Amino acid sequence: MEIYCRKLGHHLSFSYCCREQQSLPCKQILACWEPYGLHAGHLAHLEPDYFTKSPPDKLNHLVQLVSASKSSNE
Repeated sequence: MEIYCRKLGHHLSFSYCCREQQSLPCKQILACWEPYGLHAGHLAHLEPDYFTKSPPDKLNHLVQLVSASKSSNE
């Protein structure tokens, strides 16, 4: 089954939503899949504040990625 992803703008399967952030689910997974039977109990293995904590600063994250890339190429 696939549903429309408001974040990415196209249809995606539940399996993609479960691993959208590498090995972690998308932070919007509950909002999107709850009408189809998903509830918080299915994601009990995550940290309690996973869905409420703020995302990392994008600029700092990009700087870290560039630094890591430069380090691995040297």
